[in-house]
Amino acid sequence: MPLSGHCVSENDQGDPEEAYGKTKREAELKLLKIGKESGMHVSIIRPSLVYGSNAKGNLQLMLSGIKKGCFPPLPETGNKRSMI
Repeated sequence: MPLSGHCVSENDQGDPEEAYGKTKREAELKLLKIGKESGMHVSIIRPSLVYGSNAKGNLQLMLSGIKKGCFPPLPETGNKRSMI
């Protein structure tokens, strides 16, 4: 679900399409239910993209393409992403 024009908050849950996102969201909902039933405080943490010298996954593929000079410039989409 694309979100534009505002900052995403806990009220903007989206609808995961892939198995990873679906199972992660399912686990979050189950933990929140357990917390509500038991009175335990539950915090769901969704960290921003973390990068470093041993980056994996899509970030590493993008960096590799940039180093080879074959990664096209990204168009301005207004999408904001924080990285740590």
